[in-house]
Amino acid sequence: MSTLPSPEKPPKLRTVAPQTTSLRRRVVRGAFWSVIGGNASQVIAFAFFLIISRLVGPSVFGVVAIALAIVEITRAFITESIGSVLIARPSYASADYDAGLPITLGVSLCATLLVLAASPLLAIVYQAPELASALSVLACLIPLQAAARVQD
Repeated sequence: MSTLPSPEKPPKLRTVAPQTTSLRRRVVRGAFWSVIGGNASQVIAFAFFLIISRLVGPSVFGVVAIALAIVEITRAFITESIGSVLIARPSYASADYDAGLPITLGVSLCATLLVLAASPLLAIVYQAPELASALSVLACLIPLQAAARVQD
């Protein structure tokens, strides 16, 4: 009679659950703080908006709102168009990305000069004489925001 060899015990397998749980916990914690951070900044901005609207009169607040809208629309056209062209390119070329900042700065400086030149006309169109002076100050944000946006 032949004896069969005794079956060997299968090797112990490491469970993956602790790593998955740890990773899952880190993802959930990161998402939580991301949501809190994003919403907190919006709540703070809204509170700031309410405080400023109460401190200044409605006419001044309206002038600043119009000026900020003009500056933001101008900035969006400049930065988003150049950034979108760079991102949409099918092949990556370092020279294209290196040229993005000077091009954006050049176009944003031209747009700033255009906004400054058009500010008296915009003040007449919106029937707000203070708009020209508000635009002359806020138009300086266009190249600064454009330079910061290209780096994103």
